[in-house]
Amino acid sequence: MEVESVPHSPTEVIEEAASLLRPRAIEKSIDFDVVFETRLPRLVYGDPTRFRQVLMNLAGNAIKFTDKGWVRVVARYAVTQRSPQLAIDVIDTGMGIPADKLQMIFEPFVQADVSVTRRFGGTGLGLAISRRVARTLGGSVTVRSELGGGSTFTFVVPVLLVDDAMFDSTARAQAPADQTNAELPARRLSGRVLLVEDGETNRKMLKIVLTRRGLEVVTAENGQVGVELSRQQRFDVILMDMQMPVLDGYAATRVLRSEGVTVPIIALTANAMRGDEEQCRAAGCSGYLSKPVDPELLMAALAKALTGSTSPIKSVSPSPTAADQLAPIRSSLSMDDPEFRELVKEFADSLPGRLDAALSAYRANDAAGLAQVAHAIKGAGGTVGLHAFTQPAAKLEQLAKDGVWDEVQATIRELEDLTRRVVIDTPAVPDVTRPKRGADHAD
Repeated sequence: MEVESVPHSPTEVIEEAASLLRPRAIEKSIDFDVVFETRLPRLVYGDPTRFRQVLMNLAGNAIKFTDKGWVRVVARYAVTQRSPQLAIDVIDTGMGIPADKLQMIFEPFVQADVSVTRRFGGTGLGLAISRRVARTLGGSVTVRSELGGGSTFTFVVPVLLVDDAMFDSTARAQAPADQTNAELPARRLSGRVLLVEDGETNRKMLKIVLTRRGLEVVTAENGQVGVELSRQQRFDVILMDMQMPVLDGYAATRVLRSEGVTVPIIALTANAMRGDEEQCRAAGCSGYLSKPVDPELLMAALAKALTGSTSPIKSVSPSPTAADQLAPIRSSLSMDDPEFRELVKEFADSLPGRLDAALSAYRANDAAGLAQVAHAIKGAGGTVGLHAFTQPAAKLEQLAKDGVWDEVQATIRELEDLTRRVVIDTPAVPDVTRPKRGADHAD
């Protein structure tokens, strides 16, 4: 078993797993939610793939064996005498497990009752594999249960915090009042970055993020312009989008490597499949980040690249959780930041025109044009924090690429519905004209 140690966001891994599992719970008419008992570190070193594997298995089992009630994933962070660790409780109101069967269920090819196999299927390997993976990561999987009273599976894994890692503020509980959870100032970096990206929104957002952290940024709108700039100027690292017109990122990277460019080239890809990683590395990339790009993961990758670290650069962004069908859609970016707010507004204002273009491409049977529009919405939406657009836009892009037209109109209508629900809050402005009530302003 291969185990990685790469920077990743545990919150995002948990939310990604939840977004994949929630449809199963909806199909069974049971509630499924995620609770953050404490704030989690924004970035840790570890193996996100194995972490996700165990979580998916435990939560998937909970949904499988629960017919009424709910399944809840509870996450928390703690610093023990041994090391910092993450603990995940997967709690369900399902059928439960008899006390004399609790340890047997972790044995390969064993389930608590033969009727379980007959009713639910399965091989009895899932829990055995999960415990083995957890132990390989230095952690554990344990269970508490009673027949007819539901079950609680607890997955504990030690973690190593990335230097200067902050703690997520999206959790539903306050952080423990200890020094380990103090938010540290963002690390300043120095160096020249060439950002090659065809999406204007992505270029603007990433340039804002990078320059605020002390980096000098030069941008290029396609691979050909990027190659020309790299011939004329010196850069310390190159961020390379892989899907671009004129000259894509794969071809541009091969050209740069053939001309002797040795600086790190980090791929920015909307896909995060194993084959995509291999394709990026075969072209000469030092590593890859999935889009929409998480700013903290990006900065961690750049810190590695700029300090000459040889450890792999890899991170995968989460699939977004499906938005409530009636709730307003707001950006996850701070609307108190005027530059961020302007980018979000710019994207929102562009959506009607983009969707008209998508509909025109559909009516003209222009699969390439439709895929291009969908790809742009997918990337830009995630970049400006409107993650509700990512999944349907990705679906629309794939439908166009596969030439499957039956669902295209419905998917475009879904994006139109999301567009109508976008809300951009206006920052609160203090009222300086109205006198305050007090001793000097009596009624």
